[in-house]
Amino acid sequence: MSEPVTGELVSKLQQEDLRYLLLSDDMFNNIVVITEDDGEIEAQMNKALGVIDGRDGARGICVVIQQPTGDDSRPGIQFGPLDLHWVFLVLEWRQMNADTTKGGTGKKAWTVARRIHRILKSHRSGALTMNFYPSKPSIAPVGASVNVNGMPVPLVAYEVRFTGSEGDNTVYTRVANPSITGSSIVTTSGSMVGTAGDTVTLDCSTSGASIYYTTDLSHPCSQNPNATLYSAPFTSVAGALRVRAHKSGSVGSDTISAQFN
Repeated sequence: MSEPVTGELVSKLQQEDLRYLLLSDDMFNNIVVITEDDGEIEAQMNKALGVIDGRDGARGICVVIQQPTGDDSRPGIQFGPLDLHWVFLVLEWRQMNADTTKGGTGKKAWTVARRIHRILKSHRSGALTMNFYPSKPSIAPVGASVNVNGMPVPLVAYEVRFTGSEGDNTVYTRVANPSITGSSIVTTSGSMVGTAGDTVTLDCSTSGASIYYTTDLSHPCSQNPNATLYSAPFTSVAGALRVRAHKSGSVGSDTISAQFN
């Protein structure tokens, strides 16, 4: 690589690389593949799954390529080569998916997850040299739901995980994880929860870092039109607040989340 890989560059190149890798496979001819860099990700998921209207554009199943996280917990310290941990989330609403006469694909989440697993086993990225730890990707069932009119709709879901390594021994600096503070925010079992209407302050200890946030489940970065560049404290709204810090020439921070009810 001739230039350092920033968190945003990895997001731009790698998520699109992996999205089109899936879309080139016949399995995904009628399955929506979403990346976290997209705006309005919650609306995209609901439309693909059919949990709102059950018809228009619905397929009953979709795949979300989540923004990768790094494996180094020491912010501001140089490290390399870069390891990135990826998650492909396969979501299925069986009530819609089983009805193939009205848009459902009939392709089960487990079958789709296994196909992703097979594709990733042979994948080598053009931007990063991909190695897998362990020797192949892993698949695990997870709990998932979407909110419809304030009520959770349970989904069938699987995560396909793998680690990609950048192999040219470039040295990187990682941006520190941002902080989320507010008078109502408490941390329970590692999760931050607060009350909607609270005044929220964001901060990052890395000098010169830019902080982005989203409230629609999409990835907080400058490429996402639904992400907001933080400049001053703001009033929280009900839902998930996602925050990430970026700096040119550095690997972005992990994405930090807080749920406001």
